[in-house]
Amino acid sequence: MEGLGLNIPYDSVTLGDVTYLANMYYSDFYPDILKSEVECLKAAYKIAVDIDGYNGMAFCRWISDAVGKNIKINWLKFI
Repeated sequence: MEGLGLNIPYDSVTLGDVTYLANMYYSDFYPDILKSEVECLKAAYKIAVDIDGYNGMAFCRWISDAVGKNIKINWLKFI
């Protein structure tokens, strides 16, 4: 990300957030819509730092996806 000049504001976004988003974009949109891995990273960054978003938005999306798929989360792994 830094090599692309995309600085993550760590006070509101985690590297995990951006990694999750980049992987989501890669698996859903590459190569049909997003033509390169760099485009996937840029799209993830834009969502992560979007002023319409909120702290923890990507993590909430991950939880929502897990709940929607009836995947049980072992919360002890996160403690």
